[in-house]
Amino acid sequence: MAPPKTDPLIPLSLPPHISYNERLDLAVEAMINSGINPATGHTILSNRNAATLYGVSPSTLNARFTHKHQSREAAHVAQQRLTPAQETVVARFAKESASRGIPLTRRTLRETGEAIYGNPLGEHWVDRFLERHPDLKLKNTQSLELCRARALNANVVSDFFEKLADVIEKYDIAPENIYNMDEKGIQLGQGQKVKAIVDQDLKTVYHVHEGSREMVTILETVSADGSALPPMTVFPAKRHNLACAEGNTCNSSIAFSPNGWTDQELGTEWMKKHFEPITAARNVSGGYRLLILDGHNSHCTYPFVSYAEQHKIIILCLPPHTTHALQPCDVGVFGPLQSAWGATVNEASRHDIVITKQNFLRYYSLARERAMKSTTISASFEKTGIWPLNSSAIPTSAFKPSLTTSTEAASAVPLDLPSILEAIPEDLAGDQTHLSHASTRSSLLLSTTSAPSALSALSAQSTSSNSSQYRISGLPSPLKHTAFRDAFRKQNDSLFKIIVAAQHELEQKHAQIVLLQSEVGALRRAQEARRPRRKVYSTESSGKARVLTDEESQTLLAREEFRKVIEGTEASAIFKSIKDRIQKEVQEAEDERKRREKGQREVEKAAEKARREAEKAAEKAGKDAERAAEKERKKIEIEEKKRQKKLEQERKKVQREAEKELKRLEAARNSAKGRKGSAKGRNVTRRPQRTSGNDSAGEFDDSAGSEVSGNDGLGGLGEPEGVEENGPTAGSGGLTSDSQIENDDLTPSTSSDTTHRPKPVPVRRPRRQPEPIQAGNLEPHTRDARDTDLFDLRPRYAFRKR
Repeated sequence: MAPPKTDPLIPLSLPPHISYNERLDLAVEAMINSGINPATGHTILSNRNAATLYGVSPSTLNARFTHKHQSREAAHVAQQRLTPAQETVVARFAKESASRGIPLTRRTLRETGEAIYGNPLGEHWVDRFLERHPDLKLKNTQSLELCRARALNANVVSDFFEKLADVIEKYDIAPENIYNMDEKGIQLGQGQKVKAIVDQDLKTVYHVHEGSREMVTILETVSADGSALPPMTVFPAKRHNLACAEGNTCNSSIAFSPNGWTDQELGTEWMKKHFEPITAARNVSGGYRLLILDGHNSHCTYPFVSYAEQHKIIILCLPPHTTHALQPCDVGVFGPLQSAWGATVNEASRHDIVITKQNFLRYYSLARERAMKSTTISASFEKTGIWPLNSSAIPTSAFKPSLTTSTEAASAVPLDLPSILEAIPEDLAGDQTHLSHASTRSSLLLSTTSAPSALSALSAQSTSSNSSQYRISGLPSPLKHTAFRDAFRKQNDSLFKIIVAAQHELEQKHAQIVLLQSEVGALRRAQEARRPRRKVYSTESSGKARVLTDEESQTLLAREEFRKVIEGTEASAIFKSIKDRIQKEVQEAEDERKRREKGQREVEKAAEKARREAEKAAEKAGKDAERAAEKERKKIEIEEKKRQKKLEQERKKVQREAEKELKRLEAARNSAKGRKGSAKGRNVTRRPQRTSGNDSAGEFDDSAGSEVSGNDGLGGLGEPEGVEENGPTAGSGGLTSDSQIENDDLTPSTSSDTTHRPKPVPVRRPRRQPEPIQAGNLEPHTRDARDTDLFDLRPRYAFRKR
């Protein structure tokens, strides 16, 4: 009868990062763990089946199982700087540090390996280490504030979920009435980085955009049923601008504040005019509404809370600095929204469109429609554990950063119970009879009195047994001296395995101790950095220069060393008394110096006061003198004006008299001309004879009717010499008398040698202007001889030949 057919084996679906050597190791381990078939003496899982399951070569697996060949890593273990056990500790340390928020970089990983190895490592050690440990990789980090790392811990999260569960259960709140609100700042002109197709030789690729960093605040509210309420937009402005409401397809409420942020007043207005009316229309059942938000001061005012209480709105604040893990808006909503907004800004810049406050809502509505989907919002509530209510939604790895600042013991590398040790059960802990036959076996018992306290404490956590005693696992019993050789060989093999395992454990413990020492040193340095530094030589400080020469430094050091030497001896009391006396004398001298300085300051102050008073008195005297001089000057100016006025009156009086005299002389002249005309009618012509040689006197003699005019100061009218009846005489110079000119004009001459002579043109000499009065010349003005020309009104005659 043929054996029954078995179903073909299906290869296991292993992770893709598992290497071929790791598959071989897994296959060997599976064959060993399958056990031995008593009938055949081979493993239950055959070599061929194991090779099929793990996808390896059967011949290679057989060679590896029979120890004929080693893996590449095992063959080169001797060439490694760190042993596999030490590298395992380093890998665990890297993972633990990354989970605590202080990840290792390539440099710090090298420093850690060098600390364990004790010498510098090779240039490519980090790369080879990462190749040997594919479960480690390089990844970009995200910033986490220290306050958030401290706040997010298991106790805080557990307390929040307890309160949330009590509120939901007590008020029977439906998921459509569970809301979360948060603010988000959006920069108008900041896009996102994108991967672009460019020339392979182009080193730097620029993406031109408007680049405005003006901030607009958006208040978004989402519900646990996957819906989102219309937002409220806060623009930075001092007054309302209706242009900002254009293109508002998302039905956003619009608010304004000087800096574009929310404040207590806007928070209350949001509750009254925005949240309550919209959610009341959605609340068909009329039950309570739950609003989850952060503890910003705009949400914690009395009007805000009082209005919410009056309208059956329960406010639950998130624990401080935990919104990055517990707030749905931060966890899963704002990330896609920011990406969609960056893409919208890039698309607008590609079309040369500048996003401003006036068209902001138009483009924000597009980004909001892309990002805020119902599935995204529901997934955010589920990830935070708010709905469906799940207190274990926050993974324990999120609490690891808080261990850095925790007061509880938390090692960088967890200290587990060594694999070669096992706990003794309670029923056998006090019974040593099963070990009494071998003193060597009893000597290998470990108790908490001999084991380190840290090891016992951690081992008590890692095992379910409450025993405080341990023993080496797999240690064979001693053989009798009559045992067979095969028994001794098996015992040696067992002991060799135990020794190898012990070596492995010791290497791990050594690496852990080195890492613990480095962490303790880092904590001490951090603690020392927080302490205020004490002045080492505060008593020797002079308070003057901050630079000490080598000689001064050595002197101060010698004094400090001397103080340490005599401290606690008999001489110390003597030196102390001397020091106290010297300090007292120095203090008295210092007080005396301060008193002298105080007196000197008072004297200087009094002198300064006297100087200021003298300056004020001198300034006052100078002002009085200036006022007196100004008064005297004005008085002199008034007197001078009076004198000038008087002189002007006298001049006008003299001018009037001169005009009268001139009129009188003109009348006399006209009468004389009349008489001369009558004489010419009788054809009698006489030559005038000058009676006086003084021409200024103006005296002439005429036989028909001579007129003698003296020098009366005004100048008389005379006729030039040498003028005859029928023409000029020798030496006459072509001058004629007035009577002759008139006679020529009226009666033409019959003489043949008589020529026409022009009439004399009277020319008046310009008057001499009086000298102006100078500002500094205030002396009385005296008339000199030249001033008489002002009153010389005699006519002047000038004659010219034709």
